[in-house]
Amino acid sequence: MLGSTDTGVVAEGQNGTNGTNGTNGITPHIDQTSGNWMIGETDTGVHAQGPSGTSLSNETATQGGTTLSAVTTGEKYTWN
Repeated sequence: MLGSTDTGVVAEGQNGTNGTNGTNGITPHIDQTSGNWMIGETDTGVHAQGPSGTSLSNETATQGGTTLSAVTTGEKYTWN
């Protein structure tokens, strides 16, 4: 293929030889004291956990034979 045109030429070549394996890298981890991502002994300064969000609660109510379900942030709902 050349762009969207089929040239009819099959792309074939000889298999090359495999290269040598590289050395293992450093696995990032989270520092237990600071909560930051670490690469080896280097503190990246990046927190591994975001800021706390708003707490949610599951609410259910039954009225007139219908059950309503919602996830709320503590706001009050009135069903008529």
